[in-house]
Amino acid sequence: MNENFIRSIQAIISAYPEINPKQKNAILAACGEQSVRQELINRKAVREFLGISDPTIRQWIARGLIKPVVFSKRKIRFVKNDILALAHYGVPSENRGVTL
Repeated sequence: MNENFIRSIQAIISAYPEINPKQKNAILAACGEQSVRQELINRKAVREFLGISDPTIRQWIARGLIKPVVFSKRKIRFVKNDILALAHYGVPSENRGVTL
């Protein structure tokens, strides 16, 4: 997305104090802003949301149903909205896994 466009949208948003941070992030995300942060959750939270075990999490990662954000071999997180979509609607993540 054009940087000038994003800066213009940010300037417009900041001119309206009634727009809260959550709404601001949603607007920027809709405009293609890449720096909007998404909440990450750990394996335990995934187990609780989906009602599955660690081996099932590994199988679902291998099958592409859930996409991990890999910080190291032992530190893996998941995008909360992707897990919630899978839990509520049975929709797998469209995002690709990320290695940091």
